[in-house]
Amino acid sequence: MQQVIVIEKSFEMPWENLAYEECLMEFADRTGDVYILFLWQNRNAVIIGRNQNPWKELNFETMHSEKIDLARRITGGGAVYHDLGNLNFTFILPKHVYEEKKTPQIIVDAMDLLDIKAEISGRNDICCNGKKFSGSAFSVKEKVGLHHGTLLIDVNLERMMKCLTPDKAKLISKGIDSVNSRVINLKTEDDTVTIESVKKAIKTIFLEEYYKESIELKTNCDIDEKLFSDLIQLYSSHDWIYGENLENFEEVSSKFEWGLVSVKLQFEETKVVKCVIESDALDANTIEQLSLKIEGINLDKDELQNLLEWSKEDFIPEQKKIVNDIIYLIINKIRE
Repeated sequence: MQQVIVIEKSFEMPWENLAYEECLMEFADRTGDVYILFLWQNRNAVIIGRNQNPWKELNFETMHSEKIDLARRITGGGAVYHDLGNLNFTFILPKHVYEEKKTPQIIVDAMDLLDIKAEISGRNDICCNGKKFSGSAFSVKEKVGLHHGTLLIDVNLERMMKCLTPDKAKLISKGIDSVNSRVINLKTEDDTVTIESVKKAIKTIFLEEYYKESIELKTNCDIDEKLFSDLIQLYSSHDWIYGENLENFEEVSSKFEWGLVSVKLQFEETKVVKCVIESDALDANTIEQLSLKIEGINLDKDELQNLLEWSKEDFIPEQKKIVNDIIYLIINKIRE
């Protein structure tokens, strides 16, 4: 039976919130025809994208002195700062209705209820007066799509700016010189806005879009408790958060319209024994698939041509663009 579930719930640690979110996705994928809105918050924390290198993105001295937690999520995109002035939203929808480009419109429409003019911009931004107050990322499973993001309502922007040290290429591409110059709190636009008023607006638009009287409406979900416990252990582990530290590797980097990328290759003679692709691309799964596909091959003309043929068969055009850009980046490096 079709269900709509609206959950307002937060755990103490960021790893718990991320684990709970993934459990909701697993529940929806297992159950079918489920529409979930999850509204949640983290205390002071930085959440990096699935394929990012934290050592390149963050100021660890500030994070340590300010007691700011670090976590890594399953989706792509860039690093984000959370505190209790930020509200996180997660939409989990059946795959037949999930649209990556459409889902952020729920936030735009919610802002309209609050008399705040918002617009979707770039890869994953929602802006007000040209400044970003929301970023989002996505993940797709067999039966469902997950789209989650942040909402800067009354965030400590000074602390955020100290924590986040993005690649200068990202800032230059946006025509700005710092994180602080491109973001805005909603309270700056309207000082009557609160976490609760934003929650109410999002819930209103979500229910208008997906809830009908014949559908069961719930405010909780029976997640797999063992999976929840296992995921907390994973998300809080050093290996998951900090990733693999390669030694004696070749590296090539570039910026594309879909994001920044750095490819690290470890060789035994001409064979690639380890490939780590660091990126803020929104499509984390495609990056991981390519990384695994490169491992074990010899970087010669035939093997690289096989990779290009593989990309034609297994990917939609947006994914194929990411794969081909990275492969040609490697090819050009080899030709140097």
